[in-house]
Amino acid sequence: MYVTDEEPSDSMHKLSDSGKAEVSVVRVDEDIAEPVTFIKMDIEGGEQKALLGCRKLIQATHPKLAISVYHNNEDIWKCTRMIDEMDSNYKFYLRYSGGNYYPSEFVLSGI
Repeated sequence: MYVTDEEPSDSMHKLSDSGKAEVSVVRVDEDIAEPVTFIKMDIEGGEQKALLGCRKLIQATHPKLAISVYHNNEDIWKCTRMIDEMDSNYKFYLRYSGGNYYPSEFVLSGI
């Protein structure tokens, strides 16, 4: 993957198939072997892809999750559906966290 510099801020970059700087990318499932109790994501619109990379870990250890859903309009329902398909025992709560117009973060309780 490559880092693009489409955004004016140094803290806001996107990964794409082409760009200025090449970076290594690995799934969380491939990198972390021990049990996880909490996963927090605020990764500028990459939450759906990151959830896919955590599928095995979520199914095996049922960590609490805090997932930001304000980057893409579809995240609020797609992330919910993805997590529910991984483990239907999660309960979903939508919490207001800093945005001026709409709630921005799911807080999910584990089993």
